[in-house]
Amino acid sequence: MSSVAGSNFSFSSGSNNGGGPKIGGDKGDDLYEDDSIGKKFTFTSYAFGVIYSVNTEKRNERIYIERNLLRHAIFFWQLFATITNPEAGWSIDEDSHAWWWIQLPNFYFLKDVHYHTYLGIFYVGFSSLLLTLGLSIFVSQLFRLNRYDIMWPRKLLTIVFTLFCGTFEVAVFRFFEVGFTCKVMNAPKIERMHMYIFPNIACNTLPQLIHIIVAAIGLVLFAFFSMLNAFSDMTATFFTHRPSATAHCTAELVITVCKLVITLARTFIGYRRLVILLQLISMLTILFIYLERPPYLEHWVNHIRVGLASALTFLCLMDILLVYAPAVHGPMQHQQFYDALTWFTFPALIPVALLGSAYSYWRLYNFWADVCMAFDSAEEIDLTGVHIKDVYDFISPFEVELAARTCRQWAADGRTRDKHAMTRAEHIIKAGVALFSKDPYMMIIQAAFLMDGLGMYQVSTHQLSAAAKQDPDIVCRYIMFSRQQDTTRHTTTTEGQDLVSYVEYKRRYNTVVRHHKNSLQAISSFWSLLQSHHVSFTQLSHHLTQIDDTVRHAELQYHAVLEMYNNDSRLLRMYAKFLETVKNDAASASVFYAEAIKQDEANGDNNGDDRDMLQRILKRGGIASDMLGNALDERTSVAMVSNAAGTIQATSKQVVSVLGYKKGELMGKNLAIIMPNPWSNKHSSYLRNYLSRGGDKVTLNARQVVALNRDGHGLPIRIALAKASGMGE
Repeated sequence: MSSVAGSNFSFSSGSNNGGGPKIGGDKGDDLYEDDSIGKKFTFTSYAFGVIYSVNTEKRNERIYIERNLLRHAIFFWQLFATITNPEAGWSIDEDSHAWWWIQLPNFYFLKDVHYHTYLGIFYVGFSSLLLTLGLSIFVSQLFRLNRYDIMWPRKLLTIVFTLFCGTFEVAVFRFFEVGFTCKVMNAPKIERMHMYIFPNIACNTLPQLIHIIVAAIGLVLFAFFSMLNAFSDMTATFFTHRPSATAHCTAELVITVCKLVITLARTFIGYRRLVILLQLISMLTILFIYLERPPYLEHWVNHIRVGLASALTFLCLMDILLVYAPAVHGPMQHQQFYDALTWFTFPALIPVALLGSAYSYWRLYNFWADVCMAFDSAEEIDLTGVHIKDVYDFISPFEVELAARTCRQWAADGRTRDKHAMTRAEHIIKAGVALFSKDPYMMIIQAAFLMDGLGMYQVSTHQLSAAAKQDPDIVCRYIMFSRQQDTTRHTTTTEGQDLVSYVEYKRRYNTVVRHHKNSLQAISSFWSLLQSHHVSFTQLSHHLTQIDDTVRHAELQYHAVLEMYNNDSRLLRMYAKFLETVKNDAASASVFYAEAIKQDEANGDNNGDDRDMLQRILKRGGIASDMLGNALDERTSVAMVSNAAGTIQATSKQVVSVLGYKKGELMGKNLAIIMPNPWSNKHSSYLRNYLSRGGDKVTLNARQVVALNRDGHGLPIRIALAKASGMGE
């Protein structure tokens, strides 16, 4: 289409920002106020960096169902070996080769080696644990420095976490517990405080006391690594096929503690009845968690875990029956009772496991069926209104997340998502937000769906910022940290920057410019004061304090922005200029100047520029290229981005030459400022009518209208309008 008066227009409108949470009140532009999800590198952020690095590697791994099934079998084997104790009365041939292999996780075979050989094996294991700690620190440093090109430490740490913390967790617990397995309770006085596998070694004498302390440190350190591994399996997305992926790690953290209690009870407590009681309570807790809060996103994994936990719980119940032996008198009757119960219990574990898995499937299937029926039958109701929370009575955000997993429906290719399931999941999450509007986990669930289901990264970021203000627990804080890293990686890539990301970039860029100017003005005011004839010490102190505050705030802004846009040459040069002129740190400034040159060479000197703004609108805004692509010329067209209220969010630099406005002068003003009457008065109603139509796109074919320049003169132009983003933007 030919241009008139040398100009064309593109108005890209999103949804009303007022519909989302307002972050930071009047200080919404301050990044350290707005995005307070872990900017400082504390111990927690270092740990989060390790977890996120391992999680990233796990996401990229190939999926092997056989390995996952083997992992579940090893989970059952280790707990079975720990719970089953021949001393309780089980009719087991302890000298058989089969029992020797079954009892491997308890490391009782070490009693057949020399004590010094055992110490050598023990300290090799402890040294490996220290090497893992060093590797974790190294990975956290690489994460802090954004050195993603060095991959081998992350891959090695992922293998260690997956193999030892995720698969042979109970066996490693038992390995370190062997070091302080001493006969403390219910033992003859002469054997008390001696090691179980080495009866000649006293636990309360040197150097064994030192070995016990080292073993305790190793156990605590490995338990910490196991919890980190539970975090690394967590992924706050509904759309992964990884069998080990969990929606929340709270369940796995509690289960890790239960495993530790099961092993420690056998290690320290000499009273068999108390041991099996603690083990039964721990197994009931594990079974309850797998039933009430199924952590795994692949539902078949939850069914397998419920089945295995059911079998182990049944084993604990039979163990109690074996220990108490009701209505059994005399040695002969006891032995007959032990033989009968042993032959009944062990074969019965398989049908009990199958029944447990079947019950888990039936329970989860019926829950999903009830939720789907409720929301499918309520489609005729206005689900965006206040009555959406009455569609289904969810009891917790965890139940909402479990119900929203119904969106995990794909076509035959395994990648295409079912649109009806996605819409239903969106309504389920809206109902959850209406019921638990202040719960941080509920906000995170909504943010995850907005990001992965609808591709709305910036709205997701705002939701996470709102959740950060609701006093989240450590699990929610990690999810927010992980999501922020995902968003950062998405928005800092050229192909990943959609229109809303571009507007967010401009907002952050303007914020650092404002704080940079504030620091320069504070310094200028200080020197102006010194040039006056009468200098007050109080005024001088006040100006110095103002300089310190403005410089500190400006540096916080730069750090926050460069953490997200560390390959933007304009920002790197600005920060270098700040270091050189404000902080008088020429050495550090030269480093950032060199990095800016390096980025220019790599990216063609267009970092952060708005020259490709129209291309972002066409490619990332969901606008048909045949409608706007032919109507707009990148060199002469003016592109404007507004929200649903008509407030201008960003403009291309052609606005200076075409309309005569200064750069940034139109920011924050209504689009009606460039419209003559009567259209300027009706503009807001036009936008409301467009948005009320719904759908994914709001379009207006190119047509000729009149626009007002800065001097109020009319210009004939061609205008084309399109909605460039989804809901919430």
